[in-house]
Parts: sequence; C-alpha cells; structure tokens
Amino acid sequence: PPPGVSPGTASPERDDEIATSLHGAEHPSGGAGADGSAALSLTAAQLAESSLRAAAAAHVGGEALLPQLTSLSLASSRLRALPDGLEALVGLRSLSLDHNELSALPAAVCQLPRLAHLSLFHNKLKAIDPAILALGPTLTRLGLQHNKLAVLPPALLALGSLTDLSLTHNRLGLLPPIGGLASLTTLGLSHNQLAALPAGLEQLRRLTSLSVAHNKLTSLPRALFSLPQLTLLCASHNLLGPRLPPVAAAPSLAHIDARHNRLETLPRSLLALPRLATARFDDNLLPPPLAAAAAGGVASLRHHIAESAKGTRRGGGGSARLHVVCVEASSGANLHAMARAALDPGPLETPPRLCAFTARLSLPASEASAAEGGDAPKRASA
Repeated sequence: PPPGVSPGTASPERDDEIATSLHGAEHPSGGAGADGSAALSLTAAQLAESSLRAAAAAHVGGEALLPQLTSLSLASSRLRALPDGLEALVGLRSLSLDHNELSALPAAVCQLPRLAHLSLFHNKLKAIDPAILALGPTLTRLGLQHNKLAVLPPALLALGSLTDLSLTHNRLGLLPPIGGLASLTTLGLSHNQLAALPAGLEQLRRLTSLSVAHNKLTSLPRALFSLPQLTLLCASHNLLGPRLPPVAAAPSLAHIDARHNRLETLPRSLLALPRLATARFDDNLLPPPLAAAAAGGVASLRHHIAESAKGTRRGGGGSARLHVVCVEASSGANLHAMARAALDPGPLETPPRLCAFTARLSLPASEASAAEGGDAPKRASA
C-alpha cells in the first residue's frame, strides 16, 4: 500500500490513496528521534518573529548542532518563497512545504545533500526546476499532488532512487519517457489530462501500485501488464475501450479498477491471474450478462466464464463463433507468442468453439539444418 496507508485500506476503490502523504514523515510532532535526530515544525507566526536559521538553532541547542535537524515542516505558512537559512540545514532528510503558495520549486531545496522525503502538495507550482536532478542520489519520496503542473522536465523522471511519486490533481497532458525511475514502486497520475501513458513503463520492474484514474486514456499499453510486481491498478473514469490488452503476464496483479470506461468485453486471461482479489468494471458497455457477472466480483466472473465454457462444449448455440488464425513466424517461440496473442482477446460472451490454426514457420538456414538432422519432431511439438 502507499505510504501512510495501512495494508487493509489499499484498494482500487480509493484511487487517490496512491498519492503519497509525506507531511511529518519522520517526526510529525517535532522533538527528537530515537537516534538523537531532531524534528521541527514552524508556523507562519513563528517565522515572522524569528529567522528560520535562528529558530532551528534554538531548537537543536545551537548553530553547531544544526546538522542534527533531520525533519522540518513549514506547512500551512502562506509561503510564497522560502525563508533564508534553509541551506544551513544540511542534515535534513524530510521537508514538508505543503499548503503554501509556492509557484516554483525553491532552488535552496535542490542543495540539501541528504534530502530523502520532499512534500509540496497543495501549492501553486507551475514548473519544476531541472536542478532537482541534484537530489537524485538521495530522494526517495516526492509529493507534488494538487498543483498546476502542465509539463515535467525530463530531469524529474531521471531520479533513479525515487520509490514513491505522486503527481495527482495536476494539469499534465503529456509525460516524457519514464524508464529512468527504475526504483519506483508507487506512482500516482490520477486527475490529470493524460491521453496516453508515458513510454518506458516496461522498465519499471519494481512498480507495485499505479493510479491513472480520471484522465482521458483510450487504451492501456500491453507493456503495463508485463510488470512482474504490479499489484494494484486503478484506471477508472477514463475512455478505455473497446477492450483491455491481455493481462496474463501480470502474475502479481491483485486489484484492478476499470470502472466508468467504454469497455465492451473483457480479456479471457483476466480470470487466469493467480492473485486476483478484486476486479471492478461497473459502468462500462459490457453485454448485460457479462456486466451482471462483473458487478458480482471475481467469484461471479469466474462462475460466468465457467458456465459459458460449458455451454460451448455442449454445442453453444448461435453465440459461439468460428475462430481462424493464420500467421507466419520466424521461430517456434515467436509462433507460440503469436498464437496466444491471437486467441486471448476473445470476448467472454462468445468464446471460440472451433479454432483452425495455420502457420508457416520460416527457419534460418542453421535451424533448418538442425531440423533436418533429426530435431524436427521436437520443433514440431514446440
């Protein structure tokens, strides 16, 4: 589940919970941590009475001890710019600037050598300084939700240590390639204006939670369902249709929410997912029997497809259809992949009753010689 969310509440029904909450990440109420580190929270009134550096020094017991301050919150202080003195807090690991009036990322933030958690939600940010790349070696959590971001610099999507990124409730219409975020586990992109997901998703091999709800997506990339650790996918309130890509290559997927879209059918492979616990497809364009089964959850869907398969084996009636596939492949493995891709997308309502599969296998000369040398039966079987 996302940071700050207990395991029992991680659900595709709550798409905004993927947005990371970093306020007070280490010592929310101030004071000292168990390791001797210190946390400080200052209000607008306190900042008006004293400089940031003086207040921090008084809190930790003198300027010589400023590096001991590891967590600082200046949230809800009506800040339009950061007060002087932040650069002296070289020990900061967590910084909350939530609920202020900042329109740009302060340059001083990018100079903090140990900063791991940065939260800037509910500001007026319109741009992110490419200098944020300087935080790449240390920054693991970044909260930018509820701002006015329309574009992102490529530097932001090259922060290789980042594990949690929230960009929900912005104005993003297009994202640069995202493959540089190799450590990312949680990504929130809901409530934007995205018509397509960024390139490079297949490189996020550690991604477990993705929210893209409330956008303008008409399809999801097949690469998304090749991510080995993807557990939660929320894609509700988009324009997805008429079908989803095959999902069988997502072995960890447990929760999928695709409500309020334009889906006319569901992939057969959906029910082969070993860990699938919740699947929401309400308010789509599914045929009535399938829509009713989907409304009943995973168990209902499994029962529906089982009954549909029984009807097909008994003869099926007029709903069954002839499924003929002709392909040309360059290898046995390629042929197998093409066969699976061709058979998978069939609607659950009309499973194929008869499949004629014609293939022409074009082998390189070396493989053809091997086949003539006695390996042909093995290749034919494959």
